[in-house]
Amino acid sequence: MVKPAEPLLWTGRTDDEERVFSPRWHQLIQMKDADSLDESIDGKMVLVGFCSDEGVVRNKGRAGAKEGPDAIRKALANLAVDEFFECYDLGNVINHEGMESAQSELSNLLTRIIQLNATPVVLGGGHEVGFASFKGVFDAFYGKGEEREGMEGTSHINLGVINFDAHLDCRAYLGVGSSGTPFSQSALLAESYKKQFNYAVIGFNPTANTRGVVEFAKNINALMISDVEANLHFFDSITSSLKQYLAPLTHVYLTVCLDVFHQCFAPGVSAPSAMGLTPEFVIYLLRWLKDHCAKTNKPIVLFDIAEMNPNFDWDMLTAKLAGRLVHEFCLPVQ
Repeated sequence: MVKPAEPLLWTGRTDDEERVFSPRWHQLIQMKDADSLDESIDGKMVLVGFCSDEGVVRNKGRAGAKEGPDAIRKALANLAVDEFFECYDLGNVINHEGMESAQSELSNLLTRIIQLNATPVVLGGGHEVGFASFKGVFDAFYGKGEEREGMEGTSHINLGVINFDAHLDCRAYLGVGSSGTPFSQSALLAESYKKQFNYAVIGFNPTANTRGVVEFAKNINALMISDVEANLHFFDSITSSLKQYLAPLTHVYLTVCLDVFHQCFAPGVSAPSAMGLTPEFVIYLLRWLKDHCAKTNKPIVLFDIAEMNPNFDWDMLTAKLAGRLVHEFCLPVQ
């Protein structure tokens, strides 16, 4: 179910006339077979696409996000890099046999990557990727199934999720998941093994989240920062709240749903926002999170981008924004 990425996506301008090596992403990215992962990825960034939008369709959204990963690669390929780093591309997990099967395939792959001390960067795809990502991290630290009960040395681990999203994605899970249920599913998974589920959402739209969804988030003590509050004017207040949220954590999973942005910046999503966040705010906060987590030894162990839908994009605006966010995350902390 993991299909190698198309090499032609990783093409772009070269700047051989410059006096010093002036690389772009397409000159640094390395292709790797997902079936031959080994210690060579230790400490590296590893891209994985998730070609599924079945969860979006189940959630009554607009189809097309399954084409998102390659659109992000295409936008990322030509970005200039001012510092050399190593990054691998494993290709795409394809939804051939249903959403749950694809989620399982992705989570197993992410677990392997994390246990090899590399950092997965997942390109979506619908936000059903959120449950696969969380489970991949959860399994990496706590084991799988019955293994969890007998594992030692994990009591100190306290995983937290930070989600940039217009939606809380905590819809009631009644045995069938969707792009609206990833974090209610994650909470239930953690609860089933008596683990704390820590959840923060930045940029949620109160008018796009029903009472039941909000009550679920409140019941799990989620940190919720609305779209009205999520701007540079309140930056110090937001980082203060995040410091408190992060204080007890040991590891962080960071996810960005592109519908958190105002639709003028991100038209290519399932559910565009008439009132959303600006790229400047999200990039400033992403940089702050990387710096703070590095200084406090709370590694961001997985980063994903969700809801990139090329069918509704305009002049690749959304893809370019997604590419910039991946670029910002992957570059080393200054």
